[in-house]
Amino acid sequence: MGQAEQLLSEGIKGKHDHVPAAVLAGAVLEKTLKTLCNRLSPPESTVNEKGKPLMLNALIECLKKRGVFNEIVAKQLRTWAGIRNSAAHGEFEQSNRKQVENMIIGIQSFMSQHL
Repeated sequence: MGQAEQLLSEGIKGKHDHVPAAVLAGAVLEKTLKTLCNRLSPPESTVNEKGKPLMLNALIECLKKRGVFNEIVAKQLRTWAGIRNSAAHGEFEQSNRKQVENMIIGIQSFMSQHL
């Protein structure tokens, strides 16, 4: 998360500087969700029936169903997943610097509460 913060602080405001930070923070979120799946007893699979990795929203749904967090937390996680996906797929206007700043702070808080 420190690297995401650094990317955001080094960017040129107004030049989609938030995009790399959003992608990196989203990767950290994905890794965190997979870690939580693996820590459950029994562990929750992080791949589908075809052996392909589950996407962020599927991981969120699995963990919510297992009671790791409630629907309110799941909605926030889905929002961050949406920011990450938009950034990763060239939809740079779908989020802004402030949203990514809040995403980074929120993911850090989520990690401290759940890891």
